Amino acid sequence: MNAYHPVPAGTDLLTSESTAADAVREILTLDDIAAGSVLLLVCDEPDGPIVPVVINDVPTDSPSGGAIERWFSQLWAHFPEGDRPDLIFARARLGQSFILDRDREWHDAIARACAREGVVLHWAFVVTQHAVIPFPASVSTQS
Repeated sequence: MNAYHPVPAGTDLLTSESTAADAVREILTLDDIAAGSVLLLVCDEPDGPIVPVVINDVPTDSPSGGAIERWFSQLWAHFPEGDRPDLIFARARLGQSFILDRDREWHDAIARACAREGVVLHWAFVVTQHAVIPFPASVSTQS
């Protein structure tokens, strides 16, 4: 886990997809997108974002499941036992601005991991150099 990018306190990311998308775009740099990155934006229901975690150098064709398990185990070690924050997820990559099969695999893996850990996944996005694309409601696990 490589970077901390501040998000303004009081930013209401959990109730507005467009606000969450704007924040994701502010957090992820063009370098993050070019390198291939994953953003785990850890949030607290009443207060908004706690900390954005950007994991860089994640190849577009890398498998998702094992990586997410490792990241989650490291991330949750910083929280009290059983205390799980909410999450916004983004997969950043170069390329076309629509959701690819590999993006769906990442989304499915993060949704399964969140369900297993008792984490609410509010929003999930694919981020390219051109756009922030939300996963459609039919494949998103929003509360």
